[in-house]
Order: sequence, then structure tokens, then C-alpha cells
Amino acid sequence: MALKTSITNYSFNRSLRSGKMGIEGFLDFCGKAKFDGVDLMVYFWKDKDAEMANLPKWLERNRLRLVGYGVGNNFLVRDAAELAKAKEIVRSGIEDAHRIGARMMRVFGGGKVEGWATDAALDHLAGCFRELVKIAEDKDVVLTVENHGGLPGTAEEVIRLIQAVGSPCLASLLDTGNFVDAGADPVDAAKKLAPYVRHVHVKDMLKFPLGSDRGHKASRGDFHTEACTVGKGVVPNKEIFRVLADAGYDGYLSLEAEGPEDEDEGKRVLAGLAHIRKCIREIRK
Repeated sequence: MALKTSITNYSFNRSLRSGKMGIEGFLDFCGKAKFDGVDLMVYFWKDKDAEMANLPKWLERNRLRLVGYGVGNNFLVRDAAELAKAKEIVRSGIEDAHRIGARMMRVFGGGKVEGWATDAALDHLAGCFRELVKIAEDKDVVLTVENHGGLPGTAEEVIRLIQAVGSPCLASLLDTGNFVDAGADPVDAAKKLAPYVRHVHVKDMLKFPLGSDRGHKASRGDFHTEACTVGKGVVPNKEIFRVLADAGYDGYLSLEAEGPEDEDEGKRVLAGLAHIRKCIREIRK
């Protein structure tokens, strides 16, 4: 088993958006922390062309592998112009991923729209992805759809979408925390999704009773959830890692460190990394 550590730069969302940290600084931090790889998100470029040109030397200097790229799209919109914009986000992202040498790109399905039945919504998503995987296939980029918020949010929905599209360039990005928000059992979901998983985002969540002043109402469930430092919440990440490893997954476990805005992002990242490494050591025994 050769599970490896990675990190998405969304873990430094506040610092990157404010300009306190840039892509180079993020990579330098990750190099010092000895991550194996990094995921980059489209949101954080400041001077895109210049940063993309410098990316290879920054990665080499820090002994990091570029694991993947990520965009944020929503295909569950009824307006034709809005849908065209969402498809362009993914199409442009595929071009970016190909340019910087990322073989995998995170994508979403969409937020669940009131009055749009689940079956019809999943069929609509499948149609969108059938169109876009043709571009991904040409660029040798695998689109990895995340179980994020609306649809697809459960293992069954992710699998149905992947099977409906039927392309090796559409796979699963398993987000360990989002299953809690969707009211699903994360370990059971990992067992079902394991054959389809190409990448993993590692998060953790706290749960509170409905009506609590902490967190937000779960997307599917009568309780509240709040992101927290990995290792401090209810997500059974070690058990999820074991399920994936036993199924033959030997890729990256990419930390997506989230939590209260008043927390130090660097400390939260290092604590999460330490927990992931501890889990990997324990399941190797």
C-alpha cells in the first residue's frame, strides 16, 4: 500500500484570497511540511500566465507533485446562458489542467434545484458530462466529480452519474466530510465508491442538533454541521482510508483543511497532516 499525502490550496482559502499568501508561498509551505503532492484550484491565480510558467520550478524546488486541478461549476441551472457559462468553466479548466500537466480535475454536478426531480437532474448532469468528457479525453484529463452539496451527494448518485456517462475520463473524487453533510455513512459510501475513486479530499466535521447556533443545517438531514480540523470531528477518516487501501487505492489523500475563520490556517493544516499520517501508519500495521 502506498497512500500518499496531498493538500488542496483551498486549505489556505483566506490567505490566498486576501493576498497574504500566493501560489509560490503555498508551495513553499507544503514543501517544508513535506507533503507529497498538491491540488491547485482555479480560484487563486493572481497572475495566471506568469504563475503557470513558474509552476514547474516551484514544484521541483519543493519536491512536490502536481496531483490535480479544480474548478467550481454548477450545471443544475435552467437558464441556457448560465448553463453555457458553467460548461465554459469546465472546458477552460480542462485546458488549464492540460497546460500545467494535471492529469485529474475536480468538478461538481450542481446545487439541487427546487422542483427538479432527482432522476431528471441526474439525467441532465449526465448529458452535460457526456459533452465535456470528449474534450477531457482529447486532453488526457480525468474529470473527477465530487460528492458536494447538492447532486451528486451520495455514493449511489455518484455511481449512477459515472455509469450513465460511461467514459474512463469521468471518475469519483471522494470527499470524506461531505457524506456527513449529506446524511450518509462515510464508510459505507467509501465501500460502494471504491472501484470508481480516482482522488480523495480529506475533511472533518462536527455535528450539532437542529436549531443549534453552531454550523449550518445539513444539506440532507435534521442536524447542523461545521467543518473542523481533521482529526477533531466525527468523520471516520482512518476507516475510510482502510476501505480504500483494501480495495487497491494507492493514490493521494488530499487534505482540505477547513474550519472557523479565526483559526490559524497553517496550524490547522499541520494538525490535519499529522492526523492523516498517523492514520496511514496505523492501517499499515
